[in-house]
Amino acid sequence: MTTEDQLQSRIQRWSSRSISTNEIARELRGLRDAFANTYYRKKVRNAIEWAEMSSQEAQEYGGEQQVHEFMLSELTVATRVAGQLKGKE
Repeated sequence: MTTEDQLQSRIQRWSSRSISTNEIARELRGLRDAFANTYYRKKVRNAIEWAEMSSQEAQEYGGEQQVHEFMLSELTVATRVAGQLKGKE
């Protein structure tokens, strides 16, 4: 399974709420260094930070649902970048 496929799987699992925030953060840490590309790593790191945000912190960004959307957005970009990088590194 490619990194792109693995990230897509995490997006699907997160969207269906079949994975906890702790679990997705842990799994994303394992994928963070899949590529040496700075932009890819930044997007995965951002997704991890959104996933680890407490409920109280989430309120500062519009609530938990908004934070979940931010995380999905970062993961979507990371997935697209992973697809572009596949075979280049």
